[in-house]
Amino acid sequence: MSAIRTYALDRLADSGELQGTWQRALDWLTGLLEPTAGRLFADQIGGAPATEQENLAAAVAYATDRDGRPPLGLALALARVRFQQEQLTAARALLIQVLAQNDGALHIWAADGKAGDHDENPIRRPALDYTDTETFEILRRYQGFGDKAVSDAQLRMPLYAIFEKYDRIIRES
Repeated sequence: MSAIRTYALDRLADSGELQGTWQRALDWLTGLLEPTAGRLFADQIGGAPATEQENLAAAVAYATDRDGRPPLGLALALARVRFQQEQLTAARALLIQVLAQNDGALHIWAADGKAGDHDENPIRRPALDYTDTETFEILRRYQGFGDKAVSDAQLRMPLYAIFEKYDRIIRES
């Protein structure tokens, strides 16, 4: 498949259609993955992410090269597929790239009510027993404030749940 993909990419580049084709592919994959976006664990997804894993991997690699970071939704879907395939190192590498994305300033400073650049309701200091609501609020504050921060926090909650599932086992053993 890689030889065919390489040939096709060369032909698209020669014709000047490569960028447009990549954008259509990214849009198509994003739309294809929307039904699985809220599912937390790899064994729940199957379907489109698993059957399109090569296209998904190529799209994530392309977007990462182009933008300097992986597209959040596609990278999470690919990490889920890699996890399902028991490719834990590859899944972890993708998850680390996703966690490293920070589109806004770090707003964790205001988590316990300290004054920040805008009003926030105080919440408890960082702890290991946060509720899902508190965890969401921390993730949202990490991204800043506004609709984009809320959207990004919603995308990161499943990722957090995956890490928490295994971290809890380690903490309680």
